Amino acid sequence: MSGEAAPSSPSLPVAVPDDETPGSALTHKLAELSEDERQQLLLDLVRAEAATVLGHETPDSVASDSVFFEVGFISLTAVQFRNRLADLTGLELSAMLIFDHPTPTLLAGHLHALLNEKG
Repeated sequence: MSGEAAPSSPSLPVAVPDDETPGSALTHKLAELSEDERQQLLLDLVRAEAATVLGHETPDSVASDSVFFEVGFISLTAVQFRNRLADLTGLELSAMLIFDHPTPTLLAGHLHALLNEKG
C-alpha cells in the first residue's frame, strides 16, 4: 500500500430543511460539480437509496450494473425507492421507474437528464 487515501466521491446531499423545496439541496449541490462529478453523485445517490430501501448497511451491496429486481426489489420496495428519489430530486417520477431504467447506472443517467431539463 502506498499510504495514499482513496479519492473521495462528492458527498450526498443532506436532508432538505423545511423552508426549501424538494430537490433544491440536490440541485444546488449538482450546480457546483463538473459533468462527471454530477453523474457520479447521482449514481452514488441511486445506489445509496436502493441499499437503504433493501435494508442494506452500505451502497456497496448494490453494484452499478445490478438489475434492481435481481438484487431484491419487489413492487413495494420499488414504490418506496421511487418515492425516496422523488423527494430527494424534486422530480415527478414514473411508477414504472425501475422497469424502464433497471440498473443504477441507467437510472442515474435518466435522473441526470431530467434534472438537466428541469434546469
